[in-house]
Amino acid sequence: MPNDDPLWVKASDQTLDFVWCGEKTRRYASLQVRIEATGAEPSGMSSFVAGGVFDLERGQRFSIQQPPEGAAWQEPDPAVVTNGVSAIFVYTGSSAKNLDGLRVTFDLERADPKPAGFDWLGPSGRWLEDPCGTGTSR
Repeated sequence: MPNDDPLWVKASDQTLDFVWCGEKTRRYASLQVRIEATGAEPSGMSSFVAGGVFDLERGQRFSIQQPPEGAAWQEPDPAVVTNGVSAIFVYTGSSAKNLDGLRVTFDLERADPKPAGFDWLGPSGRWLEDPCGTGTSR
């Protein structure tokens, strides 16, 4: 289900890049990114779990290759699903068992059609050129 947390995602070169566009968050100790794919080969799920002490500040970027500063991937999935991605889930929390922070869902099956040059997808399903700036959205 789409939500209002100002986190944006962009797929590029077999990775996912994220950018936080809100106010500075509280400190977290766990980050989980789950990628689900359906209807394409290979289908399935990739999951990434990071631990450490970190927060997110406006304009801060991280990716499935490089977690936020202060965090380290503990359980990277070597087989990143990139074909037929249907949803991306991002969770943060005080521990891996207590994901009480951000809960962002990107539902690609319900997203608006992607216009040329608009690479960043928000949880609302809209695309932007520059999510933290004043760029155009579609």
